[in-house]
Formats: sequence, structure tokens, C-alpha cells
Amino acid sequence: MSAVDRTGNGQAGAQTPEMPPDFEVTPRRRRLWEYMTRALQAAGVRHATSGLAMVVTIQTFEQWLDAGKMCETKGRTLISAQGNPYPAPWATDESRLKQELGQWLSKLGMTVPAMARVLKELGDGAAQDDLFSELVGHATGAQRH
Repeated sequence: MSAVDRTGNGQAGAQTPEMPPDFEVTPRRRRLWEYMTRALQAAGVRHATSGLAMVVTIQTFEQWLDAGKMCETKGRTLISAQGNPYPAPWATDESRLKQELGQWLSKLGMTVPAMARVLKELGDGAAQDDLFSELVGHATGAQRH
């Protein structure tokens, strides 16, 4: 698996792997992934993900955005022939996809609790940006003096 350094400084653990073969990388998907990796790097989050995990995360993120847009334009509920409201299929999809996205981001170490877990496993050798230091310290049980 080939990786691309997105920080420009060769920092280990801040690399984005190449997309797997045969995955259609649309301009939108590339922008979504670039947004995610830039946000993580700006926060000082060191991450490395496999290409396959990237694909699933990108597709889930893209589908979640699409479902959210449908909720905005078409509403979250429909009315049955008997006049009873029920959730629109795209609203159910949005909720499910949000949950799936949270699970994938956690598995990839891209959430605050997941980062805390990784930092605990790595010990003092893994410095974290000040933006999350208080949360990481709290999550790992470290006392701040």
C-alpha cells in the first residue's frame, strides 16, 4: 500500500494511503477525503488509514451528506394515505449513516475517545496538539498539575 504525505513535512503517521484500484475517485470524493485529512492534521491528529477503510468512510460520508440534503429539501416525514406521519426513507438512512460514520471514524482513530485510546497505547512517545490535550488527559485519567 502506497501512502501520500499530506503534511509536506514527512511526519510519520500523518499519511493518506492511495485509493485502492478500481475505486472511482470522483472530484467530490477526493474533496471529502482531503477535507477530512486536513482537519485532522490541523488539529495535530496523527493518523494512518488503509485504502479500503478510506473507501468505506468516504462512501458513508458522501451518502450521509446526500441523505441530509434530501431531508432538507423533502422533509423528514411523509404522510400516509390515512393521514398518519411516518419517517421518510431518506431520514432513516441519514440517521443510520450518521451512526455508521461515527463507528468508522472511531475504528480509524479519528474521534477524541479513539485518539485517547491510541495515545494511551503509545504512551509518552505520542505528543498531542494542545487543542485536545485536556480532553485526552481526562479520557486517559491523567491528572493535570
